[in-house]
Amino acid sequence: MIRTRRKVVTLGGGHGQSTALAAVAGLDVELTAIPCVTDEGGCSGKLRQEANLPPPGDARRCLGTLARDRGRARQFEERTARASQGGRSIGNLLIADFAQGNLQQGCDMAAEWLSSRGRVAPAALSAMTLRAIDVHGRVLDGELAIERSSARIAQLDVNGDARANPEAIAAILGADVVVLGPGSFFTSVLAAIAAPGIATALVRTRARLVLFANLTSEGPQTEGMALPCYARTLREHVQRWTGLELGELTIVAHGERESWSALDSKTRLRRAPLAEGNAHSVTAILRAIRDVAGPLVNASVAPPRPSWTRVRRPLRSTQRALARKKRV
Repeated sequence: MIRTRRKVVTLGGGHGQSTALAAVAGLDVELTAIPCVTDEGGCSGKLRQEANLPPPGDARRCLGTLARDRGRARQFEERTARASQGGRSIGNLLIADFAQGNLQQGCDMAAEWLSSRGRVAPAALSAMTLRAIDVHGRVLDGELAIERSSARIAQLDVNGDARANPEAIAAILGADVVVLGPGSFFTSVLAAIAAPGIATALVRTRARLVLFANLTSEGPQTEGMALPCYARTLREHVQRWTGLELGELTIVAHGERESWSALDSKTRLRRAPLAEGNAHSVTAILRAIRDVAGPLVNASVAPPRPSWTRVRRPLRSTQRALARKKRV
């Protein structure tokens, strides 16, 4: 019997999401990466201004991670040598050229060029600008201002309109497992969820939700935030954006001892060794996902029978008939 492949979605941005993708890519699953589109700096920021395109940088990292053609993946991450272009990312420029104003089209064409093992569906199809309020009531406009904040962030929102990506919403609604993070909690994880419709999809999906906590503090943005505070902040933002309550959530945090404990009635903590040096380990994240999601990602897929098995028997029977005829 042929079993359908399980569907796994990763959501976030930056190097953290790339690490999670590299882990999940080792599973026999149907994979979709949903990166945020809030970047304002570097090559992505310039393309955002010049081409009126959502910043492709986080999508580019996802595509490079999922590429089967590693030679092209290396080219994808190179920078131009032209001083006039300021060392632009070749991958970003290629996505922008493919996109022709539609970032999903650009990601799909780049995925085909890279022989990708999964799909990248940006959280929104228009550039998103974040607005945050810190614990002192100061308003911070834009991702760069939030990252440079000298105080803990209390609230995050989207400043202005943003067009949701229907492909990203559909991927979450159809998923078996949704992996959030690791990565900057406010400017990667919450930034992706803030896209219109994404938070609602997280509430309505039947997928198991898994949030990977960072290994160390993110600086002033999250200063003093313990794991219960991460869960509470995530739930409060989803409630405020949608008017709905987020379902069960598992937080996976680095630790040598494996233990489950209740952070609230719908949140559980999973301790697991996740580090390799000062960074997350791809192998450890893969092991943690398997431990948490269980049969949702460990189920094997029976390969379809090759078409030639359906014609082999008639051929053999014909051969036997011919042999009997010769004996007669």
